[in-house]
Amino acid sequence: MFGAKAESYLQHHVVASGSGTTRMEVAVVNNSTTRDLILDKIREVELPRAEHPLVDGVLAGAIEYADTVGTFVESAELVGARVHFCNTDNVVDIWRDVCNEFGTGKTANVAIRGLDDDDLTDDNPHSASELVVYGTSGMLGVAENAAIWVSDRAIKHRVSLCLTQHLVLQIDAKAIVNNMHEAYAKLQDVRDDYGVFISGPSKTADIEQSLVIGAHGARTLDIIVVEG
Repeated sequence: MFGAKAESYLQHHVVASGSGTTRMEVAVVNNSTTRDLILDKIREVELPRAEHPLVDGVLAGAIEYADTVGTFVESAELVGARVHFCNTDNVVDIWRDVCNEFGTGKTANVAIRGLDDDDLTDDNPHSASELVVYGTSGMLGVAENAAIWVSDRAIKHRVSLCLTQHLVLQIDAKAIVNNMHEAYAKLQDVRDDYGVFISGPSKTADIEQSLVIGAHGARTLDIIVVEG
């Protein structure tokens, strides 16, 4: 990097010191060798193995509710979502009511019970940019924060959750748990899935503390809770 003359200067640099001179040898090491030396030193360090923290006390003190479904609804409405109750017979009616409310446009559902209409037939995920209403099902819900776990197995294109203007999630009432500890315990058996917790419509207030709805995702969230 320095050239032959500069390298020679670095290797045999003469430093004036008082009345005499002292020759100081400076080793020139290339970047790759320096990196290897540093990594070798790091590998030689043996850190003591730390035990995993005990979480029994945390789990024992985790919040629980007398009415998990009722608390879930309160939490969902607090973050701006709307909740609809229905039985297995009228899921379709609620879906269509939501679609009619937001006017005509491209709609898609992947796992809404009883529905087979789907405008999102294109395998290209860019086609999801035209979505007005998108519906799918959640695996479980969390009462303490209204979060709903959505697996990628219930999504045709993952990006649809962010690109749609309005999102509809269906969840069974019996799949609502108290807290995140219980939720993660139930997800232990589905670790091969990608997924995401969704709670309410998209919101951000990063810029000048001004709340913006729908900047990074859906502007509205409707939750269909199926009882029975």
